[in-house]
Amino acid sequence: MKILSAAQTQKADAYTIKHEPIAGIDLMERAARQLYNWFHENIPNTTEIIVCCGKGNNGGDGLALSRMLLFAGWNVKTLIVNHSENSSEDFSINLGRLKNIKSHISEVSALSDLDEFDQNAILVDAILGSGLSKPLQGLIAEVSNHLNSLFNFVIAIDIPTGLLAEPTTENDYSKVLQADLTLTFQAPFLSFMFPESGSLVGQFEVLDIGLSQEFIEDVECVYHFVTLPEIEWAFTPKEKFAYKGTNGHAVIVGGTKGKMGAVALSSKACLKSGAGLVTAGIPDEGISILQNTVPEIMASDFMNLGVDVKNTYAFGPGLETSEAAAEKLVDLLKLIEAPVVLDADALNILSAKKQWQHVPNKSILTPHIGELARMVGKQNSGFEYLKAAQAFADEHGFHMVVKGPHTAIVSPNAETWFNSTGNQGMGTAGSGDVLTGMITSFLAQGYDPKEAAILGVYFHGLAGDIAALENGFSGLIASDIINHIPSAIKSFEG
Repeated sequence: MKILSAAQTQKADAYTIKHEPIAGIDLMERAARQLYNWFHENIPNTTEIIVCCGKGNNGGDGLALSRMLLFAGWNVKTLIVNHSENSSEDFSINLGRLKNIKSHISEVSALSDLDEFDQNAILVDAILGSGLSKPLQGLIAEVSNHLNSLFNFVIAIDIPTGLLAEPTTENDYSKVLQADLTLTFQAPFLSFMFPESGSLVGQFEVLDIGLSQEFIEDVECVYHFVTLPEIEWAFTPKEKFAYKGTNGHAVIVGGTKGKMGAVALSSKACLKSGAGLVTAGIPDEGISILQNTVPEIMASDFMNLGVDVKNTYAFGPGLETSEAAAEKLVDLLKLIEAPVVLDADALNILSAKKQWQHVPNKSILTPHIGELARMVGKQNSGFEYLKAAQAFADEHGFHMVVKGPHTAIVSPNAETWFNSTGNQGMGTAGSGDVLTGMITSFLAQGYDPKEAAILGVYFHGLAGDIAALENGFSGLIASDIINHIPSAIKSFEG
């Protein structure tokens, strides 16, 4: 799924209106119908709904939703914020339609016009949509700030009022009307993907309102959101006559005293994701520990490890940062021509030594923000870290997996894929080691590096989601993710 800019979304609307063809007011009705369907399926109709509208097309969506909910017997109050003397044509049409039925409509020209509300009512934010180009000011800023303190649950239509669709240093997050859930149309916006702005969006769902697929397919776009169709296209089920030799041999290098579990987790995840053979390259004293923990995994002394061109290599889980280990890492990288996976202290070693020239082209690097900061320097926001990662990937010819709530897979041409699976319970020790093993597994099975990264990240998150259904967020540990990898992949194997 492409992540469109606000300008591209407006062009998609215009193209659909012209070429479907469909009147703008009817396209708004279609969008409102999708909103109503969501409410009908997810919210009890005994819940009081407060729909707060601006005077543009986002407000028109809100007015149409109010009308549909009222027709269905909901208790709905509609607020109109008089932030402008002008209103859009489609807003005016929908206001007339709403006034033609028995409805409760209040106008807000000052904060004193806001009534007392039941805090358990749901506030629907339809004040301003994605067309905003500068921070809130005046009446809307005052109303937004006041509403933030009144309701326990807020649903934004399109985008929370005050949030710009694209991250920018101009956005004043303190003035945004914070949502618990955002119902957006056709595609998410880039601002949804980063902690500093995405936290204001809450959870989000994308509603298909039938914008022109011809336009969306043709529009140039750097940013993408990984959803089910992309995985169905990329994933290849195992062939009937496949065996361990054709399913790839992965070598995962790392481990040190007290951190042998990192290699065990990574190696087991690699096997669970479909690799035929896995060897752990670890310190000699850890071999018996590892083989007692995961008997399916072979083990070899890291300091005596050689390179076999038929194997796929990953470096980093639990790796020590001694000078001897650092020298061995660089020596091995000099012998490998195929892409490798680098994580954790492998990244820290190479960052300190500035020896990225020894890393094979198209390798996959999997930093969290702390590791990324050591690679590219400290940045001020998630978006700035992404731009720095894009520049780093382009400079060195790497694929970057920037781990976070919507993990970003960045390719050398700046093309970026944000992940749609995963949850807050996965912020736990060993989760990153599991991801390293999964990505390495898909790389060993013959997927190209970008596909291996996308598949590994998606199935990692999906396994975590399945685990959370059973264990909740607080009780989720890395082993739970591993145990649910087969379930995550199973539905794609038919």
